[in-house]
Amino acid sequence: MNELKEFMKEGGAKVFTQYAIEIGDGLWNSLWSYIETKYPGEPNSYCSVYRIEGVYEDAGQKFAILQSRQDQKYYRMDFSLTDVEGFVPSETLIEVTKSYTPAAEPQFALADVEAFETDYASKKKAEEEDKNNKSNSQNPDNNSEGDGNKEDPDKGEPSNKSDKNDNGENDDDKKKKKNYSLEDVVEYTELKAQYDELQTKFAALETENNSLKEQIAPLAEFKNAAEKKDKEDMIAKFYMLSDEDKADVVKNIDKYSLDDIEAKLSVICVRNKVSFDLDENNKPNGATTFNLNNNGSEDDDMPAWVKAAFATANKN
Repeated sequence: MNELKEFMKEGGAKVFTQYAIEIGDGLWNSLWSYIETKYPGEPNSYCSVYRIEGVYEDAGQKFAILQSRQDQKYYRMDFSLTDVEGFVPSETLIEVTKSYTPAAEPQFALADVEAFETDYASKKKAEEEDKNNKSNSQNPDNNSEGDGNKEDPDKGEPSNKSDKNDNGENDDDKKKKKNYSLEDVVEYTELKAQYDELQTKFAALETENNSLKEQIAPLAEFKNAAEKKDKEDMIAKFYMLSDEDKADVVKNIDKYSLDDIEAKLSVICVRNKVSFDLDENNKPNGATTFNLNNNGSEDDDMPAWVKAAFATANKN
């Protein structure tokens, strides 16, 4: 404690270790929310009378250097940061204008800080307007409650500071703002309804398609069987070709059409100069003879042209 007291005395400058923090992250938001609540600036300005100059750590002690916007003096605010308790600031500010030496290049660029402040003020203003609108819609006749949100001229502070009593409530407000629901988006609801309708139609069409497939399966099987029978009959007509000649069409009988089979076998016949009189069953067994001795009677089995020949001979 004595060393800490000596360190906090005005006097010698000391270089501190910068703590890893960026504008807008969790620790920055906690620091900003605390000083904005603890040391508020002008009414409706949504900022503090101090700005964050830098965040440092020395011998395990974390602290922030704050600069007064009015007299530009520097103040140190110690804080702790643990997983259990989170951000716990010290309620005491210690002036370190003489002992603190600003870095040549500030830890937080002024332009970035101003951009954060503008965005923060815009969000806070929108949140308060939204709360006021909801309050007025729920209690349209209770104007006294609406007037309670106006600033207190005696204190120079918003009278509804209870909405941002501590850092925890501010963080909850931000979390609620992030956890929005897609069901509240009109376009999303319309697209989801259209998608559900298309899914229903697709399921119905898929069921109908499966039913039709089951119905036409026997017909397709019958048609294929009939076509295969016609193809087999066509192959059988080319009796004059060997099995080797017909091997290709027999192997691919399901791939080739009836016309393809006929064309392929016909080409093979032409190439092989096949005679179409090779059917042993159609060949005559021998020379056909007829008895031309006319004994006054005609054989019933005698061909007509033979009978005509006998009739001509008798006339002569």
